[in-house]
Amino acid sequence: AKINSQNCFGEELTQGAVQVMNDITVAGSNNIFDGNTLYGTTFTNSGSGNTFNPAPATNPGSFPQPFKIENYRPGGSAALKAQAEGKYTQVTGNFEVGSGTVLDGLYYVTGRAGLSGSGISGLFTIVSEGKLEVSGSNINARNYIDNLLLFSNEVSVQPLEIPGSNNFFDGYIYAPNGKIE
Repeated sequence: AKINSQNCFGEELTQGAVQVMNDITVAGSNNIFDGNTLYGTTFTNSGSGNTFNPAPATNPGSFPQPFKIENYRPGGSAALKAQAEGKYTQVTGNFEVGSGTVLDGLYYVTGRAGLSGSGISGLFTIVSEGKLEVSGSNINARNYIDNLLLFSNEVSVQPLEIPGSNNFFDGYIYAPNGKIE
């Protein structure tokens, strides 16, 4: 996974590539974090070959709450923009993406979302009301709208999981109601 240091909300809101309010645990191997990795309480790197440039540090400021779920629901500002471009997909229920799929646009999912195949690619944003899991490998994912790649709105301890390997992610990964693993 490569998390780029782009800043889409201005210096006053986002200070790094990865920014969390509580703990960060990196369990995978050979991941590259390019840009500040800022955490609130503890940082654990239990994987091997992970690169952090610069080294992880505690966050000196407040954390942003930049994404609002209502913007991605039908009729929301991001939804209307994507719809005008012909790139808005509303999925009622669960959304499962398999190997070799090319995604394009904004996907709003009322259930859970999963990217479980290899070679998934595209310019997309997935916003899920339920759990979101990316367990595939060799994924090449670039954000479609608002510099947002993945958003899980589920209220649980762990609403967003990324146990896959050899992936490239370009965009924010956001779970305001729980942990990202």
